[in-house]
Amino acid sequence: MDTLNAIREQITEIRELSSAVTLDKVLIHIERAEFFYKEGRLNGDENYFTDVIYRTNQAFEGSLRQSYMILAEKSESQANNKRTVDIEDFFETNSIFNERVLHFFKNYRQEWRNKSTHDFKLFFDQSEAFLAIVNVSAYIYVLLNQIIEKLAFDNEKERLKNEKEKQKLIQAIIKKPDLDLHEKIVELIKEFSTENKLLNSNTKELELIGMFSAFIKTASKEIEVKTDVKHSDKNRSYRLDMLVELGKEKLIIEFKRPSIRQTHSHEDQLLDYLTATKIEQGILWYPKNVPSSNFLEIDTMAHFGKEIYYTTTIK
Repeated sequence: MDTLNAIREQITEIRELSSAVTLDKVLIHIERAEFFYKEGRLNGDENYFTDVIYRTNQAFEGSLRQSYMILAEKSESQANNKRTVDIEDFFETNSIFNERVLHFFKNYRQEWRNKSTHDFKLFFDQSEAFLAIVNVSAYIYVLLNQIIEKLAFDNEKERLKNEKEKQKLIQAIIKKPDLDLHEKIVELIKEFSTENKLLNSNTKELELIGMFSAFIKTASKEIEVKTDVKHSDKNRSYRLDMLVELGKEKLIIEFKRPSIRQTHSHEDQLLDYLTATKIEQGILWYPKNVPSSNFLEIDTMAHFGKEIYYTTTIK
């Protein structure tokens, strides 16, 4: 897997979502880290491997400041004037990072950044340089995913500010006493997909998750929306794209990018999530026809076992 190219694609996507976010220098530091690593191997000069660490540290700090600005909703001057240690403490104590980002954040900070920053006599070998590149790349990759979701959330929230009638329509759907949560979410998906200028055939899965989360949260405080939810049982762990709750009702939504081909494995995946969480209803959403709801196909199936689970596919 070409992680560097994947990060390039993420940065391009972020640039399209917001012109205020600058991550190009973070990419340059990772590129130079890989360059130094290759030079060290080719020339047999181990000093290059220590240079790798200092470049990955720069990538770590740069991504940290940009994420502080976006995820903590701070200005660029606030982010630049904060000490790195204060930003790190802020993220760790305020539960801003999602669980996956926090894991890689802690690992890189403890194993590479802190050690190299506080000991000028420390030198690193080839294996350590390789691991530093892998770790910081993994951290930045999952971090950029969280940033993409947040920027998409913010853009949809801003769009809805000027659409008061749409907000009233969302609230009316949520308050309908004759609809259960599943029926309300299906209706909300229809409304979300209609005349939404932010949606197109290139909309990514993470963007869709962020946008739909904002669509619900902006207009209603009654429904609780959680994204990237981890659930574990005795056998394995699961990651739910979205968990929606209204009172005692719960619903899982799994999102698929518009370009993906529909398969039964996706339905099986959703059913696995339902049986593991004991949640009775779930929606599998292929947003192929956005931004128009005129052609949405909605198919609901009942699955029988010890319990009854209902899966709805929207495409």
